[in-house]
Amino acid sequence: MPVVAEQFYALTYSDEVYASLCEDFNIPHQIRVDFREQLEDVAAIWRWKQSRAEIIRRPSEDVKALASVLKHVQKLSLALDALSPDALIALERINSRFETQAILSDATHSDAGHEFHRYTNHDGVEVILTDTAEDLIRAVSVLEHITVEAKESIRLTRAGSRSDYALSLWLTNIADMWTNQLGRPFTRDATTDGEPLTHAAQFCITTFTYISPSTSSTKIINGMKKHISKSRK
Repeated sequence: MPVVAEQFYALTYSDEVYASLCEDFNIPHQIRVDFREQLEDVAAIWRWKQSRAEIIRRPSEDVKALASVLKHVQKLSLALDALSPDALIALERINSRFETQAILSDATHSDAGHEFHRYTNHDGVEVILTDTAEDLIRAVSVLEHITVEAKESIRLTRAGSRSDYALSLWLTNIADMWTNQLGRPFTRDATTDGEPLTHAAQFCITTFTYISPSTSSTKIINGMKKHISKSRK
């Protein structure tokens, strides 16, 4: 049964390639069918996660967007502060017209977008609450404050760090297969040039090449190191 949408599945390992993997890494005959299915599953999961990483906006773009919102909100706040008493009265007069709309109908929202909150008090009288002009002006100030905090709360990450999650998850799944299905230690010893020395490292690099040929062996080895360090905590 597919673990992700069918669109993320592809024949990653041909019969010839898989047979070679089984021989090179001594995959027991009795588990080869199930092991192959799991390899294809984790490859499909990688494609799914990678596709999501590619459409997710970078944190820097979100910070930029919030900064733009903040700039406009601050301008609006200054403009509201500059309104004359007569202008404020005009706002209140027009806003009260929409408050009347709540009384004369069963609508949940006004034509301008106010939300009408209705409840019955202890005397059995229906009470309707909606935003006054003063509430709306105060909302601009509230929006300014939460936009500032939202902008500051976004943690900037290196380009590509989000897409690395797909590889990290793939390695987690492979490590689980390697230790639980094969009963072997998931180790990642490598040369200074990034050449794998352990069977686990060689297996990861070999199998991942068929999923993403452009991914360097060094990146896979480093990913293994992170996974192993994290799993020891």
